[in-house]
Amino acid sequence: MNVFNRVVVILLLLGIIFTMPILMIAPRPFIGILAQQLNYLEPLIDARVQLVIVLVGVIVLLLCAMILWLELRRPALQTVRLRGVSGGEAELTTDSVAQRLAYNIDQLADVVKVTPTVISKGKGVEVFLDLETSPDVDVPSKTEEVCQVARQVVEERMGLELQKIRVNIRHAPYPRRAS
Repeated sequence: MNVFNRVVVILLLLGIIFTMPILMIAPRPFIGILAQQLNYLEPLIDARVQLVIVLVGVIVLLLCAMILWLELRRPALQTVRLRGVSGGEAELTTDSVAQRLAYNIDQLADVVKVTPTVISKGKGVEVFLDLETSPDVDVPSKTEEVCQVARQVVEERMGLELQKIRVNIRHAPYPRRAS
């Protein structure tokens, strides 16, 4: 998005730099040439051209609205404030929380791989866990165990508020039998 912003701003500035001196030195001829070009285009506009103009206009408006929304939205917080710190404030990166969750959950039996995603929500966090387990695992009990470990790590060991936890389980493939 940053590169796109630079390109748009550079093009707009170049356009203003080239048109402003002409407009300042000779405003009447500039406006006359513009009016002449618009009068030349007027007979060419029929129903099909009008439809194309409307479609292009709608696309441009939607694109502008999307770019404006991307510019104005607040970026996701990369840190979360610790609770219970006396005499000051402390923040912890969401990457640190994810790393610790991955380490602790990966230690559980039947867990092949875990990929945590931690989103900061003010004073708390939302945790999304993509979990790969062995194919013969008891899903309800393993989900409960994983949620319990995640809650213990986030709330008790790290001093954060766990607002939401979601576990997405995928089984590892069964081993192939030797023929």
